[in-house]
Amino acid sequence: MDAARVIEALNRTLGHRHVERETLLIHSDQGRQYRAADYRDLLKEQKIVCSMSAKGCCWDNAVVESCFSTL
Repeated sequence: MDAARVIEALNRTLGHRHVERETLLIHSDQGRQYRAADYRDLLKEQKIVCSMSAKGCCWDNAVVESCFSTL
């Protein structure tokens, strides 16, 4: 996956939902698409806080993934 697809998805989401961007937190792994300058610039421009899991730590998302699996 490249950064362009992630940027497109984020732009679509922001266009369809009314959210206070200053309160928005996006958590991701350290994939290259999330480390790309264009993606990081968009987050900064939109005042969205970025959170990344620690390198090599697959357990960072475990709690959230467990919660979503029950929905």
